[in-house]
Amino acid sequence: MVEGITTRDANNNLFSGKPEQIRTRLTPENREKLRVGIKEVASSSKLELYPNYPISGGMGRAYLCPDTGLFIGIDMNNQIRKAYVASKNLIN
Repeated sequence: MVEGITTRDANNNLFSGKPEQIRTRLTPENREKLRVGIKEVASSSKLELYPNYPISGGMGRAYLCPDTGLFIGIDMNNQIRKAYVASKNLIN
């Protein structure tokens, strides 16, 4: 490892309301929470679309909500492959 470079801050978010847990296992309850959250984000007029986003070894699309920082990546089969609060590096 190069001195001074760590991954300690890799998951630090830019937005308030930082999740207590960065990743979680999918359960029926978590899937429902994610679905509701995605519906809320999708209704934002500020939602940014990235139509040609590399994901899961292919191309897909991604969405970023600038208000909440939620990033969602969807593959060509319309399966959500990524959903998390974006880091400063991802947004840049």
